Amino acid sequence: MTSEFEVPPLPSELRAELKSIADVSRETFEQLTRYGEMLIEASAQQNLISASTIPDFWSRHILDSAQLLKAAGSDASGGHWLDIGSGAGLPGIVLAVLGCAVTMVEPRRLRVDFLLRVIEQLDLPNATVICGKVENLDSALRFDVITARAVAPLDALWAMAAHVAKDETIWILPKGKNARNELEVASRSWQGDFTVIPSVTSAEASIVVAQHVRPKSRGKRRP
Repeated sequence: MTSEFEVPPLPSELRAELKSIADVSRETFEQLTRYGEMLIEASAQQNLISASTIPDFWSRHILDSAQLLKAAGSDASGGHWLDIGSGAGLPGIVLAVLGCAVTMVEPRRLRVDFLLRVIEQLDLPNATVICGKVENLDSALRFDVITARAVAPLDALWAMAAHVAKDETIWILPKGKNARNELEVASRSWQGDFTVIPSVTSAEASIVVAQHVRPKSRGKRRP
C-alpha cells in the first residue's frame, strides 16, 4: 500500500555517500524514511519544508544535514550538539538519528510539538527539545558543537549564543553563496579560527567552520 506521504526512493549514490559519513545501518535508513514521512505529512499543516523539495528529499534534507557531521570532524561525533532554530529538525533530528547527542532549541510551539512527536516515534533518547530562544538558555549549559541554519548573520548569531559555547566549541554553520562576505563582516567584531568549506549538496552553498570564537577586545579610551 502506497502512503500519501511517501518518501522518494533513496538513490544508490546517496546511500553510499551517507554511509561514508556515518555507519548508517538498515534500521537507521528506516528511521530516516519514517522521519521523512512525518515531515512531509506535517508540512501539509505547517510550513516545515517546501513541497518542491520533496523529490530531492534525500539530498536536499538528509545528506545536507548529515554532511555537518563530517564537517565537524570525527572528534565531534561524541560531543553534545546544539541546533539553534531547529524548525523541522534539520539538521537536529538527522544528527540524532545518526547517533549524536543533540539539543534543539526552537521558539515556535507547533514546531516543538512536531519535534517531540518525532523523538517519541523514532525513539531518540539522545535528542531533546527546548521551547524558547537561544538567548534565554542558561549559561551553565555548554555545548561541544553548535549549528544553526538560516537563523541570523554570523555576527548576530555569535552574539546570541556565545554564552553557551566553550572556547573549544566547534561552530558548524551552513551558509549560502555569500558566506565569505558574511564572515568578513563578522570578523570586524569577532575573532577565532575560521574555515569556509563547500557544501556537498549545492555548488552555491558553503559551511562556515569556526572554533575559539570570541569578541574582539576594544581598546580603552585614554582620558
